[in-house]
Amino acid sequence: MPELLRRLSAWTPKGDRRRGSVQVAADLLDDRCQDMPRTRIKAGKVLPSDAHAQPDIRFPVEIWEEILSYMEDRTQLVRVALVCRSLRSVAEEMLSRRFVKLVTTQSIVSFCDAVTTSRRFANTVFSLEMHVRHHPGEAFAQKLVAAMKSLHHLQKLVLLVLDDRFAHECVQEGILDARFPTLTLFQTFFSDSPELLRFLEYHVTITDLVLPYAAHRHERDSESKVPVPNLRRLTCDAALLPSFSPSKTLTDLFLPLCTLDQLERVASTLGKQLRRLHFGGAALMAQQVRGERSWPFQSVLSRFPQLEYLEVCQRLDGEETSGIDFLAPGVPPFRFKRTSTLTVAWMIFDETHLEHNEQMRSYVRKAFDESALQVLRNWAPYVGQILYGWNARAITAVRLSPDQAALTHRALIEETNAHDVAL
Repeated sequence: MPELLRRLSAWTPKGDRRRGSVQVAADLLDDRCQDMPRTRIKAGKVLPSDAHAQPDIRFPVEIWEEILSYMEDRTQLVRVALVCRSLRSVAEEMLSRRFVKLVTTQSIVSFCDAVTTSRRFANTVFSLEMHVRHHPGEAFAQKLVAAMKSLHHLQKLVLLVLDDRFAHECVQEGILDARFPTLTLFQTFFSDSPELLRFLEYHVTITDLVLPYAAHRHERDSESKVPVPNLRRLTCDAALLPSFSPSKTLTDLFLPLCTLDQLERVASTLGKQLRRLHFGGAALMAQQVRGERSWPFQSVLSRFPQLEYLEVCQRLDGEETSGIDFLAPGVPPFRFKRTSTLTVAWMIFDETHLEHNEQMRSYVRKAFDESALQVLRNWAPYVGQILYGWNARAITAVRLSPDQAALTHRALIEETNAHDVAL
């Protein structure tokens, strides 16, 4: 069955699309209709099995829904929607069920009622993104928890509850007791708690974990660690890292908050395996402002030998930097055992100064160019290019010219649109 589904989704624009997709559908139905008389459907009429097959064969909507219910990939459903008009409406309906995004209280209420009253609908939801900005009212936490426990096939869950009181009520009602055997992505604003750690301990299938605010201000007890054997991408406060057992699969790390001492521990435990490292706007800032030591860029090149992408944030309202000193002179010998060249990204953390201010943007471009030229000259060939931009999107990429006398620029996005692009 999975192989036939792959054939259905891998159609090509050449030839008769309808005939190809319907023939695959007929193959799919063979497994489910072996005990039924062989028939074909044409223009609403049932024809004997020896009737000549026509290119315009149609199946009832319910049959197509049953076929497409086995497709777990969004891209496959999008391809099916492009086959013909008849399949487009069915595939779009499946997409709206599978990949749900809720941003209003009314839509959340309607969704909760639907999944708790219809098991079939609940079983079709694979991806759920929910934003709760305000407290939706009394007893709503119970309704939400009951709905979450009905979603047995959920693979991606983004649960962003901004109201602290409602978040506490959801945790008390047992929202983190819900179990999703196939969950691979989990993002939440819930704070660090034993319930959250137990939720993560059960869901060892998670490969992408985003916990931007889940951390205490103090270091956790290192004796109790949550296993994350399949984790590939992790976003969390650096203080929460000791809560997890070392994962050999982790390659992407984003740290909204991180001190230089914590960065040292990250380099010691994960430095040899990380390929992408991101620092948020508040990361590494405090110690730099107080005039304490910073990390020389040479340490990044030597301690993270497989790193392919490094992103840091800088501010415009002063002399604050990212905490990594890119302009510090290197100490020979430069013999780094690196597996690939490094791309460095400098992002503006507070972009409000740049909006509708061409003079400020020109100043920023000039300052970035001067620093990028020095860094690329000092650390070629270990650093291949430098990106810079704001609003969490890189706008320009620069490389060193062949004679190493200047920079070559490549626009990645229009500056006028940079403020309209979401992360």
